[in-house]
Parts: sequence; C-alpha cells; structure tokens
Amino acid sequence: MPALSLDALAQPVTHGSGLSIISLILQASPLVQLVLLLLVAMSVASWGVIFLKSQTFRRAAQESAEIRREMRGRRGLADLRDFVESCEDAPEASLVRTGFDLWTGMGGPRAQDDLERIRAALGRAAQQERLRLERYLTLLATTGSASPFIGLFGTVWGIMNTFRSLGLSGSTSLSVVAPGIAEALVATAIGLAAAIPAVMAYNHYVRRVRVAATEMEIFSSELVDRLARDAG
Repeated sequence: MPALSLDALAQPVTHGSGLSIISLILQASPLVQLVLLLLVAMSVASWGVIFLKSQTFRRAAQESAEIRREMRGRRGLADLRDFVESCEDAPEASLVRTGFDLWTGMGGPRAQDDLERIRAALGRAAQQERLRLERYLTLLATTGSASPFIGLFGTVWGIMNTFRSLGLSGSTSLSVVAPGIAEALVATAIGLAAAIPAVMAYNHYVRRVRVAATEMEIFSSELVDRLARDAG
C-alpha cells in the first residue's frame, strides 16, 4: 500500500457542497478526519470511565456507610470482619480486613508498639485504596487537557488547507471559503465537546477521592481505638 504524502493529506474529500456536520466531516481532509476519529475515541473512553467511576463511588459510599454503622453499633470485631467480606468497593472493608487480621495474628496487641504497627498497616492499606479509587482518572485528565489542543491542530490544518486551495484556485468567494473553514472548526468543536465533560468529571471524582481519604483516616483511628479497647 503506497504511503500518503503531505499533499495527499491536504486534499479535501469532496462529497457535495452541504454544510451539515456529517457532510463537513466527509469533506474534510484525511488528516482532519484522523484527528476527529481520535477525539471521538477519547470522548468515548472518557465517558466509559465516567460511568465506571460513578458506579464504583456509588457502591463504595453505600458500603462504607454500612460498615461505619456496623462498627459504631458495637458489633463484635469478628462479626465485623465477616460482614466486610461481602463489601467489594468500600475502602473501609480493606482497613477492617488488614487491621483485624494483624490484630488476631498478634493474639491481640499487648503494647503500644503493637498498636503503632497496626496503625502503620492501616495507613498503607488506605494508600492502596486511594490508588484504587484514583485508577483511570488520568484518562479523564488527559482527555480534558489534550482534546482542545488536538482539535485546534485539526482546525489549523483545515484552515491552512482552505487557504492553500484558495491560492491554487485564485477564487476569493465566500461560498468557496466557508465550507473549508466550517469543516476546520468542527475539529475544535468536537475537541471541546470531549474535554468539557472530562474536566468536570475529573474534578468531581478527585474531590470524592479526597473525601474518601479523610473518611479512611477517621475510620482507621476509630478502628485502632476499638482494637485497643477489645484487647484491654
């Protein structure tokens, strides 16, 4: 298959003279169409992450509330450990498993150093849970920051292509200029359409992660106090 030259990439595909979005995309040069395809793929991926994280945070919030209610209701630690086995998304479930398993392995903490070891283990578990909650958020950040510039690149290329065609044809008619500029601006529009939801979702989920991190810190302190009381 022969390689495409820059001249070939610059030539618009002509499928009529309409100014609808579909016709503008079809009339765009192959390079602009490639940019649009990339933007659409990034947008689809970011919406997939938005849906996935929405489900994850919703289930995590529900399970976390149940775990905190169970622990503060003075349920036995062994029963609490069994209860969290059915919780897959709550960060507190990992903290309970980590703290209780280490506690039983010690036969119950007998000194302050034992409690510090448990507190340190809970801190590491909390960090791992935070990393889990932050998973895939970099895709949203990348889409939000890069999509406008990718769209702008497609726009600049399309406008360059339009003026190049004008120079070759010698025409300055608005009817000749308008379709080329319009098809170029489609890239910017799609870039913004991909970026805006991604940025909004990223900011929302980063705030949710920060809230979850604070809640894990409070829960860890309560769990250590509970382990110390039961050992006493």
